[in-house]
Amino acid sequence: MKNDSEIRFVYVRDYEEDGVNRPLTIAYRFNDEAEQIEFNTAKCSPKDQFVKATGRLKAAARLTKGKVKPNGTIPYSMVSDGTGPKYNLIAAELHAIHTQPKVCDNCVCDTKFNI
Repeated sequence: MKNDSEIRFVYVRDYEEDGVNRPLTIAYRFNDEAEQIEFNTAKCSPKDQFVKATGRLKAAARLTKGKVKPNGTIPYSMVSDGTGPKYNLIAAELHAIHTQPKVCDNCVCDTKFNI
């Protein structure tokens, strides 16, 4: 059973190849039973003005419902300094995952968001 801990957020500025700025809101929460962080995203349309509240609502709903991909997890060991998960390490890992190139051919992935 998933731990319904408080949902937290990280924001990433994503510049597309054509130079368009598309902010990405990443919602995440702790799952203590599985010792991992669960996350999901909402990307701003280039036609819309970025609104933090809208990004939070969409990313949190996707995380809570678990219906929309990319949906992923990060083990606590990747974002811990030995005393438990730390925000700066979580934010850095989520940003790194977002900017990695696609490495799988048979999964549901955005070309820049490999989960």
